[in-house]
Amino acid sequence: MTCEKDFLRAFIPVIFATGAFFMGLLGNLYCETIAFEPQSSTDDLQTLFFGVYYYKWYEVVQLPPDSRTVVREACFQYPEGTEFDAKWKTAKSFAIITPIIGGFVLFWSWLAPCWYVGMQRWRKMAHVFLIMTLFQGLTLIFLSSSACKSNPIISSLAQEESIFYQQACSFGWGTKVNIAAVVFWFIAGVLMLTIIPPPKRPARGPPETQTVTYTQTEQPDGTKIQTETTVKGQYIEPNKTEAVDTLKEEPVNASAQMAEP
Repeated sequence: MTCEKDFLRAFIPVIFATGAFFMGLLGNLYCETIAFEPQSSTDDLQTLFFGVYYYKWYEVVQLPPDSRTVVREACFQYPEGTEFDAKWKTAKSFAIITPIIGGFVLFWSWLAPCWYVGMQRWRKMAHVFLIMTLFQGLTLIFLSSSACKSNPIISSLAQEESIFYQQACSFGWGTKVNIAAVVFWFIAGVLMLTIIPPPKRPARGPPETQTVTYTQTEQPDGTKIQTETTVKGQYIEPNKTEAVDTLKEEPVNASAQMAEP
């Protein structure tokens, strides 16, 4: 029962790391990381959302069969010629590096309890999860990049169409999920490093002895038939060496015994 508890407990940090992995993907690869609100609450304008790689925009489409016109929101890549400053590029880089490295180690961490990895490998995976905490946190530098402080699309709307939005961005749900991913990576690493050790391989059962008796019988026609009788012995307790020696001698004496008709 203790072995089963240790085995199941080893998956707790792995579950946290899995949550961090998927939350990091959603927070950085979707298009709702930051938001810009209209300057005036009286304007009939939608909140605009931007992500590290995509931004949310609205388009007018006609749906068949009656060519009904609807406004649809979707994620689009940034237009060609968009300037990305150093912080924005850093966020884009770590938004890809983190799930690649973290996902690789996460895959093996799901197998680690089943393979009974040693403490050394277990700690190495914990260190990687702590490093992912730093990498995931570096994607939050997107909040201080030009995407948030001098967004080119927001500036274009103000200059070309006189549509004004707030100059400073606010947190979208993607940023909140991204922060949660940082916390989950950290919890996974700390749990593996300090609290939850890898499960130990179940101990082998105690050795078992058996007595083998050979009986030789001579038939009326002169032929001899040898039969073998095997009797299993009792389990040996490893801490009682005297009992082990005694039981080891019994098969030798029994095997030398031959019964004549």
